[in-house]
Amino acid sequence: MILGVGVDILHISRIAAVVRRGAADRFARRILDEREIEQFQRIKGEDEQTRYLATRWGVKEATYKAAYPLHTLRWHDICVFKRGPKLHMTIRWPSTLSSISSHLSISHDHNLLVSYVILEQL
Repeated sequence: MILGVGVDILHISRIAAVVRRGAADRFARRILDEREIEQFQRIKGEDEQTRYLATRWGVKEATYKAAYPLHTLRWHDICVFKRGPKLHMTIRWPSTLSSISSHLSISHDHNLLVSYVILEQL
């Protein structure tokens, strides 16, 4: 059964402005979990940092929207990672919501990033 669908559209230039201002590390600590922060710290170059942060922001926003009002997620509850060419995520749910599967799709074109998340009760 589908529990929720979340969509987020992001102007990547918003995240690029954060990176250009030199606030990327502070922003990363705010929205990334520990594993994502470790990956982020290895990324060199503003464009790559912007892409990494924008993708995580979009996916986490879409996930929050899909989960609400069933559960209110925090930024650090969601971890986005690559397995091969595809993005995946893990979500820290309370034990009462442990059998939830997530489906993720993103698309980007020039300055826009669109993230779709579907949460499904197994």
